[in-house]
Amino acid sequence: MDELIREFPVTVYGNLTKYSDTISKARCRIFYKGANRNGTYITDEFAAKLLSTISYSPVKGIFNSSEEDFTDHGVARDLGRIYGVVPE
Repeated sequence: MDELIREFPVTVYGNLTKYSDTISKARCRIFYKGANRNGTYITDEFAAKLLSTISYSPVKGIFNSSEEDFTDHGVARDLGRIYGVVPE
């Protein structure tokens, strides 16, 4: 069984607002326009569509402990872990 991931590196833009020992609010990048590490490519048009529909979406991922990196978001709903939620 994978270890529980308690933190993962992310670039925070602006201030980090701490609400409790387990919940903080920050602005961070959740996708990249252009070429991505996973081989996908996000166009300007698709990025605009993502931004228009992203409110309240979970930030979900599967972390591979041996590679110390995220592998994907999980095909099935029960795969992966929710690390946060995109606010309105």
